[in-house]
Amino acid sequence: MGDGRSIFVWTERWIDGAEKRNPLMKNILVDLELRVSDLIDHQNKCWNMEKLEELFYDEDIRRILEMRTTFNQKDYWVWLHNRNGSYSAKSGYWFINFFMRGQEIQEEEARPSLNVIKEVCCGAAWAVRNDAGKVILHSRRAFSSIPSKEEAILQVLVWTIECMNDHHFDRVIFAMEDDTFTKVILRSKEWPNFRCQQVLLMDKFSKLRWWRLIKEDRKTNRGAFLIAQSVIKFGYLQSYVAAGFPRWMDAFFENEEVLPSV
Repeated sequence: MGDGRSIFVWTERWIDGAEKRNPLMKNILVDLELRVSDLIDHQNKCWNMEKLEELFYDEDIRRILEMRTTFNQKDYWVWLHNRNGSYSAKSGYWFINFFMRGQEIQEEEARPSLNVIKEVCCGAAWAVRNDAGKVILHSRRAFSSIPSKEEAILQVLVWTIECMNDHHFDRVIFAMEDDTFTKVILRSKEWPNFRCQQVLLMDKFSKLRWWRLIKEDRKTNRGAFLIAQSVIKFGYLQSYVAAGFPRWMDAFFENEEVLPSV
């Protein structure tokens, strides 16, 4: 969702949940012409809490506040049955099969599962190398209460960009093992489901004078991976920033000096 100008509050399904649904009516009388844009404080680019509390129950307010929204862009369509939000023949066939076998699938999903849903925690690290590939600064941080892998990658990337800006590195190559957001940045029209994340990242990148985001295999950036892994493997939850690289990882970073990257 963007600025909400094309979405009617009470007659369209725009509240997130197991399935998209209409909001519950807190008041007996409502304005059926009310649009989602009327609930937004466009000057401050945020929800108008006074209006939300007047019109909706607490549960719907919570869901609305959790929505990723680009308030300064027009509303846009996404195909919910594909990860990137774009339609493909494969996802179309899947949807037809799901629709035809709906009852059977619902019964299957209703069966008890042995899988336990766990809160996702992760460790993150970055290492800054100069043009000769020598590590001049590194950092580590623990993240918690993250609902998905994609959200973890996004938060780590945002944190890294902010750190580069805070430490006055304004010409940076960001090298990551996961290439999801490389694709989102380079081919944003093909990834409409990540529009909010793309807007957020471009805002963060705009504070740097020059930047590039590339994919890098773990084997060529193993040092940073092991620092991040130490958060989970050894319980090192203390965040820090330090010059150079950890002494216990001399061999890894010395072998990586041929590749200048973050």
